[in-house]
Amino acid sequence: MAVAVLLMFPSATGFSQCPAPPPPKVQTPQTTTKQVAIPPPKERICCIFNYAKALEPTKLGGHIYGNGGDLSASSSDTKEPVGYVYTAAAGLVDIGHVRDNADMMLWVYANLLAGQHSFSVGNDAVLVNTIPSGKDPVLALAGAIVYVSSWAHELVTWGDTPASFLLGGFGIPPSTPAEDFSAFSPEDMSSNVVGIVAATEAIDNGGDASPKAFGDQMDIALASMMTNNKDKFWLSGQPLVETDKLLTQVEFTSADKDLKGKWWMVDLSGPNMFIRLLRRNFDGTPWKIAGAPAMDTPAWMDTTRFSNLYGQFLYYMNGKLVADATQVPDTTMHALAPSYVLNWAPMAYGSLESEANLGQALGGESCLLDKSGKALGFGQYGTVNVNVDQAEPEAIIVKMKDATDTIRTAFVNANSCMPNTECKLPAGAQDAGLMDAP
Repeated sequence: MAVAVLLMFPSATGFSQCPAPPPPKVQTPQTTTKQVAIPPPKERICCIFNYAKALEPTKLGGHIYGNGGDLSASSSDTKEPVGYVYTAAAGLVDIGHVRDNADMMLWVYANLLAGQHSFSVGNDAVLVNTIPSGKDPVLALAGAIVYVSSWAHELVTWGDTPASFLLGGFGIPPSTPAEDFSAFSPEDMSSNVVGIVAATEAIDNGGDASPKAFGDQMDIALASMMTNNKDKFWLSGQPLVETDKLLTQVEFTSADKDLKGKWWMVDLSGPNMFIRLLRRNFDGTPWKIAGAPAMDTPAWMDTTRFSNLYGQFLYYMNGKLVADATQVPDTTMHALAPSYVLNWAPMAYGSLESEANLGQALGGESCLLDKSGKALGFGQYGTVNVNVDQAEPEAIIVKMKDATDTIRTAFVNANSCMPNTECKLPAGAQDAGLMDAP
């Protein structure tokens, strides 16, 4: 099916290999004469612990392609169901993340099917040299691109929001850090995978015909996933009351003596939407909550099926949106000692080194160059602030994986132990900064 796509780049310039790329190897998918024009989807502002609601897994119908930009989505007050469902197979699922990544799947798939080699994904840019033939390979490649896009979103929102923004500027200095209330939240990355798989099913079943058809097929796919029909996509969504109970179970309160199995807390001592995440999930492995209904995690949740395709495209996080690799919060001490003011531990100087530079070709197109000046044809890169000396941080372009690993290591080192004890993580610990498994 040939698809007419409305392209909207994050800037006026395109994205390419430069200065002199070879002609792209185009393999045209099987086409018909039907045309579909879609805009890029907007992002839903969902979901936040203590604000978003638990949902009934049997009442998730009403998907609307691109239904973003609604501030009320953070509290689940929208015209389509967004909020949380706990599943036996994939742990806690953020339905807002599911819908966002499903919509992005349709957008990326439409671009690939239309033969677009360079296009925008949210604020970022993608370059695909060889577009595969056949619906399944195109869907697989789209899934890998969307997963990287969802990962980039977590990176760029790490520590990105100043306290003055979160509190509306009520006397808070603009430079006050506010540790994003949702970046690498325990359920985020795994929920993104659920959205990618649901959209793949929806598109496979005719959802690429129009946004309306996509919404209808997404309703069917989510219903199949959440109900107790034992097929390859069965997740076994739990009733609203069970999800509600589990959301409360992973909340740390003043009555708790340690952080075992605790993911978040209400934090009235500072900004950050008055929410403080205590755990961070940096790799997308689904986390299960102790005592909850459980079944084996399905094989399709394994993200290596995405990483196996990373060599087929170049992804660049928009340089105007910079990830922060300069400091991490010591949330463990802050939670366990109420009088302890949250401290931000600086990351080591030189923990990351520049791996690429942004270049410009004739006509104004942008490209990524390696240290030798050669155009990069694949890889996943982003602009990251790092500590270089006592002066202002330096913005450099690095691999997304290196930036994530650096932040994760620093966060674990700052939060993986009780006060005055040695900070070591046992093998297989679901860390997000702590020693214990949920």
